[in-house]
Amino acid sequence: MDGKDKQKQELIRYYDFLADNGCDPVYDPPQLREHMNKWDGGVFLTKLQLTKEKSALEIGVGTGRLAIQTAPLCGSFVGIDISPKTIERAKIKLKNIPNVELISGDFLCHDFKRTFDVIYSSLTFMHIERKTEAVVKAASLLNDGGLFVLSTDKNQSDYIDYGNLKISVFPDKPDETETNIAYSGLTLEERFETEFAHIFVARKDNFCFCGHDCSKCAIYAATIRNDDSLREKSRAFYKEQFGREIPAEEIVCYGGRSGRIFYLCLECPFRNCSVERGLSSCRLCPEYPCPELKDYQAKYVNKYNLI
Repeated sequence: MDGKDKQKQELIRYYDFLADNGCDPVYDPPQLREHMNKWDGGVFLTKLQLTKEKSALEIGVGTGRLAIQTAPLCGSFVGIDISPKTIERAKIKLKNIPNVELISGDFLCHDFKRTFDVIYSSLTFMHIERKTEAVVKAASLLNDGGLFVLSTDKNQSDYIDYGNLKISVFPDKPDETETNIAYSGLTLEERFETEFAHIFVARKDNFCFCGHDCSKCAIYAATIRNDDSLREKSRAFYKEQFGREIPAEEIVCYGGRSGRIFYLCLECPFRNCSVERGLSSCRLCPEYPCPELKDYQAKYVNKYNLI
């Protein structure tokens, strides 16, 4: 068993242990509930903007402390947690709420086979070592225009001590979280603090600087879906249209405004112009649309290499 598997098993044992010993935050008394609200109370829940028309995913659903409040507000709700015993308890709490799916598994490894309008998590990312990967995956699972809302603990201790059981954690640093959000291609709309937490509200906007809809791009879709057939489609497109032989491993892009961009898109003059001017979109430029962009949009934007 390697280090990552060992850490994962320790985490499962930790939360299974809490479940076996009656730790169920759904039944917290008012004083303890008020204490927990300092991480994810009313302000946090309001930021989710849930409606019956929306789907939601909770990363680290636990026994359902937040889900029992959020799931009834959604058209469909999915919760995932690494601890099988906490999921079993959550199923009991949420059994009377329709359109709820609960998954015992590792968020980073699980194939959800769908996307969501809202993804949120509270007091869970401290258990995730590969934080950049986690934020990128959350972004990939969002529908265009969707929200990612994250609450991270201010505590910078590298372990949790629960009497007879002690477990290592990976403290979240707010500036690093903000960097990861930008790298994933999400747009940070808000960052604020509560007494115990840093809260981030980010939105997915798949339109690139020039107006191209990245969600329709075969390279973006190949990356998000890990789809070799779309990679081959993209390779054939660039060979036929531009005479460029591109290795399959270079067919990678998390969106034109993310930190992992298809290398040919790094040459894009509209992207580079916007970055130099400190703009998140050509649309924000006082010269929009410049003659060059107008011509480019007419000829190319949302017309080639689409799914």
